[in-house]
Amino acid sequence: MVMKGSRVAYDVTQSAADWIKNIRNKLIEKGIIDQNFIFNSDYIFTSPSVSAAVVMGRNANGRTEWRNSKGKSIKDIEERL
Repeated sequence: MVMKGSRVAYDVTQSAADWIKNIRNKLIEKGIIDQNFIFNSDYIFTSPSVSAAVVMGRNANGRTEWRNSKGKSIKDIEERL
């Protein structure tokens, strides 16, 4: 989940997959992401990678991009378990 108030990258890289651009555009059209590129509400994505790609505006591996307050990635946490 991406929480309300989270900021989204303004630009999308040229190499970003079309599905990233499509999801971002749909979220903007629905008002979930506002004109300042901030989430107006909490939003649950289908995977960590989808959420990371939409927020960062580029292809991304959410298991390595998302980190907790101690700097541990989802991958680190999963491997430890």
